[in-house]
Amino acid sequence: AKKIFLPQVMLSAEAMREAFIKIKERIPADSVSNKGTIVIATVKGDIHDLGKNIVSALLENNGFKVIDLGKDIDKEDIIKAAIDNKADMIGLCSLMTTTITQIDEIIAELNKSDYSTKVMIGGAVVTQEYADNVGADAYAPDGVEAVEIAKKLINK
Repeated sequence: AKKIFLPQVMLSAEAMREAFIKIKERIPADSVSNKGTIVIATVKGDIHDLGKNIVSALLENNGFKVIDLGKDIDKEDIIKAAIDNKADMIGLCSLMTTTITQIDEIIAELNKSDYSTKVMIGGAVVTQEYADNVGADAYAPDGVEAVEIAKKLINK
């Protein structure tokens, strides 16, 4: 309907992010169930993180421990964070066609390592077909589906 413009959406998302930070400060860590650990990031070269932030918040609200690395993150940093945190899953986001190949590189690098974990991908340019072609364990078209997929793949 074009009643809300992108800057308003981004401002709202930032306000919600700040609200989630305050809520997390007030909820004791031991009162939240841990259904698994997920490292999530927007790939190198991509500075768009609105969708990733929504997915991250939904995962946390559903009992997952989320290590949100942010946006424009190198593949080495993503894999290192997954290993260091013993992640049950890595979530990768790409909004632009120019950065989608970073997902291929991360999965290939992960496959070369001794570390094994699930990989879920999403973002505006990502499709199920692409996920199948690069060997991702799952494709999530939105945040709600990402939570359901994480619950099935992690099984804690």
